[in-house]
Amino acid sequence: DDNFASIVEAIREGRAIFDNIRKTLVYLLTGNVGELLLMLGTSLVGLPIPLLPLQLLWINLVTDGMPALALVVDPPAPGVLERPPRPLSEPMLGRAEWQRVLLGGVLDAAVVMGVFVWSLDARGEEEARTLTFTTLVFVELLRAFSARDPRLLFWEVGAFTNLRLL
Repeated sequence: DDNFASIVEAIREGRAIFDNIRKTLVYLLTGNVGELLLMLGTSLVGLPIPLLPLQLLWINLVTDGMPALALVVDPPAPGVLERPPRPLSEPMLGRAEWQRVLLGGVLDAAVVMGVFVWSLDARGEEEARTLTFTTLVFVELLRAFSARDPRLLFWEVGAFTNLRLL
């Protein structure tokens, strides 16, 4: 229709959809980079595999799928209409997003690998895998909350603005 309010609402929704797709891609890619670096890093230094194939499958099915679906339906960020329009040539994932993917993946892998190395020495291989699995699941689920808005702190975004993610 020609109603100005409808046009404004369509622009608001379009920007929110673009932001949600972008943050979901960053979330998924960061988790996969972290998992890849964990598996690759431990094999390069000669350690046993930190996660069994079934554990990796479970992580990819549960901690990737459900939070990603919740991030896709995240409500629009406050002030989404106050931003200037993005250039048409801007890619879906720009330099800042790729930096977040790589830095987040390296940080995830480093933390989880640290837990694996410590627990491998202190507890044995089977318990080390369990601790590694648990740590990676919590790291990925907590990262879903941080993926909601890279510019705002957790309490500024609000925990209850996306109940699906909770």
